[in-house]
Amino acid sequence: RDRRHGVSPDVQTCRETGIVAGAFPKRLESPSWHPTKGQGPGHPVRPGHETDIRMTTQTYLELNDGRRIPQVGLGVFKAEDDAAATAVRTAIETGYRHVDTAAIYGNETGVGKGLRDSGIAREEIFITTKVWNEAQGFDATLKAAEESLSRLQLDYVDLYLIHWPAPSRDLYVDTWRALIRLREEGKVKSIGVSNFTAEHLDRIIAETGVAPVLNLSLIHI
Repeated sequence: RDRRHGVSPDVQTCRETGIVAGAFPKRLESPSWHPTKGQGPGHPVRPGHETDIRMTTQTYLELNDGRRIPQVGLGVFKAEDDAAATAVRTAIETGYRHVDTAAIYGNETGVGKGLRDSGIAREEIFITTKVWNEAQGFDATLKAAEESLSRLQLDYVDLYLIHWPAPSRDLYVDTWRALIRLREEGKVKSIGVSNFTAEHLDRIIAETGVAPVLNLSLIHI
């Protein structure tokens, strides 16, 4: 299972591996935190004094296709639709601009609702979702992407990933070709992979000439 996400906001450090892009992405902005009451993060607040800490700027990383991804994101693994909707709305109101979900999480509907309820313009929010193993293959992936967009009630997602290579099925190259098609059609803005090894990356690049913008991996800190 994908253990990377919980309902609580996760700090995601997304970087391109050398085999994909040959360099680390650029830091374009620095984050800052604005305590409207109290002394700020790490400082005690006197009884009766509330602390409201909101993210006022966001760190972005530049991907190898020229687009940018917010470095700090909310993961919603294991959240039911209602919980995901509340978490997404609250995170966006707090200043988050990146939400990461997946078809297998079963909460894309809730993520879409949270996005709409936030009242923030769609173009200001970076949405990532992923195609699951059972939907791999060219035609199946195209269909899965349409279903994800329908659940999210979006015209496009900012980043679409192959969740796992599932090498025993040997469909990840055809799945990658489908992601390329989806990008060409404007239904996804950037395309990448998750949990791929160097061998898997080498193969999709060699057979399609297209490198993922990132390879998402779990890192315990």
